[in-house]
Amino acid sequence: NDIDQHLEKFIPYGIKILKIKTSTYETIKNVAYCKQKYPELEIRVDFNAHFKTYNKETKKILEACKEIGVHFYEQVFSFNDILNHADAQKDLGINIALDESVKSPLDLTQAIKAGAISYLNLKPARVWGVYESIEINKIASKHNLHMWCGGMLESPLGTNFLMHLNTLWQFNYPVDFMDYVNFYGDEINNIILEKNTIKDWMVYPIEWAGTWI
Repeated sequence: NDIDQHLEKFIPYGIKILKIKTSTYETIKNVAYCKQKYPELEIRVDFNAHFKTYNKETKKILEACKEIGVHFYEQVFSFNDILNHADAQKDLGINIALDESVKSPLDLTQAIKAGAISYLNLKPARVWGVYESIEINKIASKHNLHMWCGGMLESPLGTNFLMHLNTLWQFNYPVDFMDYVNFYGDEINNIILEKNTIKDWMVYPIEWAGTWI
């Protein structure tokens, strides 16, 4: 019932992607329920670095997600565990998305070489800012890596920067940081509205790609 009540707030707006945080075999039932009831949605699962190693238990959970039709699997293992991500991706033929594991352009390069990543959730604050974010974008473009921006700069001013960062060429997945509207008043949110156009859950930044960067 809680799942239905939450999703029914957003389904009428035409959402296409559902991200579910989970960690155990039991909670995978929630993933299966969502996919069965809303088969048109692309399902992502975020494990928040829950697992310590790629063993039988982890493999069972990932295989269950694969059978359900999960699109990709975000940060399955610890932030400093590239090898287990690589093993899981190769062994199961699944798409791994990294988040906490990428704190620099070097981290991304090593993850790509190890075969540990297909998608990247970039947090500009985690990679030390604008220049590094642009360098990571260049590396991702060279290797045709899918990206989206996960935030960590949720003030209205920070969100404005993130929106313009997401106009760069390799950010080809929807942003993951628009919940700021739940925390700030209308006067502050108008900073965003004055500078950009928001229509039908889409944000159209002013001028050209990357104009604030």
